[in-house]
Amino acid sequence: MSSEWVREAALSLLDPADGIVVAQLAGHDEWFLHGGQHRTQALLDAGVRRTVVLMER
Repeated sequence: MSSEWVREAALSLLDPADGIVVAQLAGHDEWFLHGGQHRTQALLDAGVRRTVVLMER
């Protein structure tokens, strides 16, 4: 695994088009996945239990 591949993978987590986005509707307490459901499942399947997510309000 090249360091460039790792860099690109890490940067993609910060990209709203590719990253895991957790959102909350105004006036509500519940949080939900607004994007990244497939990536989240793939990370869980790989044994990852902590990662970077984007928070949207």
